[in-house]
Amino acid sequence: MGIRLSKVRIKDFRSIEYTEIDLNDVNILIGQNNNGKSNFLRAINIALNTNTPVSEEDIYVSNGETLSRTKSSIIDVMIRPTDDEQSITEDFSDFWVGVFTDKWITTDVTSGAYVGIRTVIEYDLKFDQYTTQKRSITQWNSTIEDSVCGKKQSFTSDMVSFITCFYMDAHRDILEDLKNKRSFLNRATSNRDLPVEIVRDIEAELSQINKKLVDNTPALNNTQKMISEVGNLFGIQSSVLEIEPISRSISDLHRGMDLKYCEGSGPSLSIAEQGMGTRSWISFLTLGAYISYLSKSIKAEDDDEELFVVLALEEPEAHLHSYAQKRLFNQITKFPGQKIITTHSANIVAQAELKDLLHLYKKEGKTHVHRIDFKTYEIEELAKIKREVIRSKGDLLFSTAIILAEGITEELALPIYFQEFFGEDPNSLGIAIIGIDGQNYKSFLHLAKDFDIPWFIISDGEEQAKKAVKNAIKDIFNVDYSTLPNVIVLDDGDDYEDHLIRDGYLQFMIDAVNKYEAAVRKEIDPEGAKHDPRPFLDRFIEKENSRGKQYQGEEGRKKALLYRLQNRDGKAKYAYVVADEIVNNTAGVKKIPTKIQELFKIILQRLYGKESLNEDQLISETAENC
Repeated sequence: MGIRLSKVRIKDFRSIEYTEIDLNDVNILIGQNNNGKSNFLRAINIALNTNTPVSEEDIYVSNGETLSRTKSSIIDVMIRPTDDEQSITEDFSDFWVGVFTDKWITTDVTSGAYVGIRTVIEYDLKFDQYTTQKRSITQWNSTIEDSVCGKKQSFTSDMVSFITCFYMDAHRDILEDLKNKRSFLNRATSNRDLPVEIVRDIEAELSQINKKLVDNTPALNNTQKMISEVGNLFGIQSSVLEIEPISRSISDLHRGMDLKYCEGSGPSLSIAEQGMGTRSWISFLTLGAYISYLSKSIKAEDDDEELFVVLALEEPEAHLHSYAQKRLFNQITKFPGQKIITTHSANIVAQAELKDLLHLYKKEGKTHVHRIDFKTYEIEELAKIKREVIRSKGDLLFSTAIILAEGITEELALPIYFQEFFGEDPNSLGIAIIGIDGQNYKSFLHLAKDFDIPWFIISDGEEQAKKAVKNAIKDIFNVDYSTLPNVIVLDDGDDYEDHLIRDGYLQFMIDAVNKYEAAVRKEIDPEGAKHDPRPFLDRFIEKENSRGKQYQGEEGRKKALLYRLQNRDGKAKYAYVVADEIVNNTAGVKKIPTKIQELFKIILQRLYGKESLNEDQLISETAENC
């Protein structure tokens, strides 16, 4: 039987004004940069360890607030007993009862035994610095304010020995670990459990090796003689200063340690010659080695003893290419202990369980944490989200907002108009534009709701398309889509291409198709292009009419164009070039179609707090100006 960190409550810590969340065995923290993921890990580390340094930087300060030295941060954690299947149970094992003692264990008549630990970060006037104090939570009520704590007390010695949180940040490098005596690498390798007589023999041999190296290396021998004269400065004639090319003490051998890495029959190279991806991940693996060493050491002394570890890992995928990231998660799950991991990798998210995802985001500078509400999902819908959303479009979970559009045409065209309107690529602002083929609005909207990601829809005006939007929004939000300003529907039953024509872009669309096809033909059939230089659409209409089609006059020309643009091949082929032609060859507000402008103005207002633009002037402000 074991234990689990089951609940965390944090108040006034760094960017977190208040949050409360249940934890699983594996917890994947996702969201954009600077949204508080590292702060969450740091809070856990402070709560479970006793000597983590703290400062005034750990106290949440709202915009315009001046930090008072009476203000404190509070981190509450609840530890619950688990059975052999890692499910929460009512009673701690005898071993954990002995570790926590009745000083820390509380028994709730409804939920069973737990250990509640409150860590308060506050200013200590006596020492003129911020310090931490621990208290047992004797009544874990609905809020931090309502909960009841005992007097200030220290962890038992066994709690210090058998419970720990290992925090590894994103700046790890095995080269730095080699130099740092407190690194996990050196902690894992410095304790050499050798009999005293073996240590004595090895150190005697090391002394002989050192003497041999110095005696037979003229440069070393000469240098040793000269620097030995330091004793003369102090009037000590018998002093000796010796050079040690190799440490004579086993306990100091780590100082000269190096790592060699070899692939197949290639040369063995120092780890210093490897890239950051390899060095970063080896640093992670040394943590696993250290934990394994600790666990085996504890079990060797008493098989009934256990080690409880929380791994707070920051961006384990850092510096790794996408295929390495895909293999990464399997290795992480093999690490012993409860895991709380921050990531920016859609590859890791794709392999995680939906129940293990925690989404962090900021509103008005405050960090919020959300988890999927499984009670609101059907089993088939969860499978569809995993299959069609997370594995193929997992990047949306890291987005500032998502725009759901009808299909591939809009997915390719909208970024062109977005760049023109905002002066920034949507990716640089964290905006995910997703074509959903008119089918699966519900899954995307359900995730957006649970993770509180702002969302927008631009839909075709056809009845079937409107019905899909209507039903999805009704199911998820129980409102009429027509009342929502963030849902833009094209007028008069139009699809995207019809809207462009109605908006006056017909000739630009024709020009775009002709230019594209002319460039392709010039490359693959230069003789044909020279022999018949007519525009592509003219030749296409002539060819189709000869087959019995009736593309006559301007209406026929329009029908032929729409046929080319709206078939599956044409949607992917022409969407970008048509949007590019419109943006680069029109002026003023005409650079962006009417309904798309409407969408962007709503985004501008919702995300950046700006009002609608002047009718005759588009902005080119960056995200900072927004």
